[in-house]
Amino acid sequence: MTILTKKETAAQLKISLNTLTTLITAGKIAHIKLAARRIGVAQTDIDAYINANRHTGA
Repeated sequence: MTILTKKETAAQLKISLNTLTTLITAGKIAHIKLAARRIGVAQTDIDAYINANRHTGA
């Protein structure tokens, strides 16, 4: 399992760190607590978020 930092996750999703923090706090993206003030996000959780929020043009 690949674990990304918040910075790497935000870059992959093309969103700001503040937006990522909001999504994590709201429970929309799962996270892993690595230390008291450090979290990571699994690549599989990023993929799940992308798939759940994918909009297909019709």
